[in-house]
Amino acid sequence: MMFPMSPMPADVDGTSIFFDCAVVIGLVAIGAFGVMRIRKRIWGDDSGVEAHPDGFTLGELRRLRQNGQLTAEEFEKARAMIVAATQRRAESTAKPKKPGSAA
Repeated sequence: MMFPMSPMPADVDGTSIFFDCAVVIGLVAIGAFGVMRIRKRIWGDDSGVEAHPDGFTLGELRRLRQNGQLTAEEFEKARAMIVAATQRRAESTAKPKKPGSAA
């Protein structure tokens, strides 16, 4: 079924409708950008990669070494620090604390 089209009022032309649509689209885009910024500020970056508590992973250090951004000495020092921190964290979570004992 076809609906009869109502004629446009004489004071409305095509350019004003186009301009109004462009303004509405712009406001929607600005609103979406604002929502994304607020969401990122509240919930953090959602890139899917969780931050490593020690700053770098061994894989990242290897990549830095392969790209020449770390010397062999820097790599070994950083690797030893990450391994030691991981071992400390594993030991602290693996040992159950005895009731009544100090931390």
